[in-house]
Amino acid sequence: MSAELPLIPTHQRDKIAHTLSFPIGAETISQILRDAPQYPRFGLNFMGPSQGSWWLRPLPVLTISYYKRASDIFRGHTAGAMQALNGVWQIQIRPVHREQRNLVREKLNEMLPQALPWLQKRAELDAIGDDELCFQFNGRDESLTLTSFSQVSPATASKRK
Repeated sequence: MSAELPLIPTHQRDKIAHTLSFPIGAETISQILRDAPQYPRFGLNFMGPSQGSWWLRPLPVLTISYYKRASDIFRGHTAGAMQALNGVWQIQIRPVHREQRNLVREKLNEMLPQALPWLQKRAELDAIGDDELCFQFNGRDESLTLTSFSQVSPATASKRK
């Protein structure tokens, strides 16, 4: 990493079973996403495993998400509430089975740069709602797929390109 650009800060790191492993780390994610306009606003969350059977369906291994809430849903001035009012960009990483870590890491290294155009289109996003890009690993056929979800307020969605 460049001396002028720090690593994306880790906000959460859950303990996981010894049979699981996180497929990618903060340094690699920071290196790949360093040109994203949201880079200074990102936070990393290394979460526990997704619920559900690993072998039956694709499960998220890395999700880049934005959320912003309306002021009328909060009653206090906690740090989390104030952040949600300003819009939050976060990256969640979920563990995989240890024997699949290298395969998933390789696939993420190959596919994560595809997030940059998605992020660049959202450089000025300041809307109430949710927007996410999710990398899902299917243990059955060992594929990594990319899905997106957006539920952004139409009144402010015009800021999106």
